[in-house]
Amino acid sequence: MMENEDYMRLAIEEGQRGIAEGGRAFACILVNGGEVVAWSHNRVIQDGDPTSHAELNIVRNYCTEHQIQDLAGYTMYTNCEPCAMCSSAIAWANITTVVFGAGRDDGPTSYARQLDLSCEEVIRRSGRETTVVEHVLRKECAALFR
Repeated sequence: MMENEDYMRLAIEEGQRGIAEGGRAFACILVNGGEVVAWSHNRVIQDGDPTSHAELNIVRNYCTEHQIQDLAGYTMYTNCEPCAMCSSAIAWANITTVVFGAGRDDGPTSYARQLDLSCEEVIRRSGRETTVVEHVLRKECAALFR
């Protein structure tokens, strides 16, 4: 059975694909029942869309493809702490667990424009019972943004 670190390595690989496409390193995977069911990376540059973050893309695309709105039971692994917008989407989608690598302070500062709210705070304020697991493979994830 795969562990958090194994799944996070897949999110790191997805971030490397994003970089290879001329984009940014932010990336995530979605897991259900131990199986990776979706993956995405940031496409802000490629799409010319400031909301084309990995987490929004994965929720939007997976839910549309499967005609569902509730991701209870799913876990999202993301290589950097979700911004307030993405954390809100995680809450709206009712994702059970979010696991992130690099923290807000580990990620890039040159193009990160976000509210000063942690993922955990946004989730808490949402009233959802999403579990937030921080800093899995933190150093490896942070290296993507240097």
